[in-house]
Amino acid sequence: MKVLARTPMNRFGDISKFNGAIQFLCSDAASFITGVFLPVDGVLLLLVGFKC
Repeated sequence: MKVLARTPMNRFGDISKFNGAIQFLCSDAASFITGVFLPVDGVLLLLVGFKC
């Protein structure tokens, strides 16, 4: 697959990979967070770059 070859971790993630981020954002540990950009993308954003 061409897309898979371009992913930094050489694999696709599944819904279970979002679990930790979702649990954190729903927990009391995140009670002071009002907005955040939290990429759960297997390092892809680091390679392609992010422009605001």
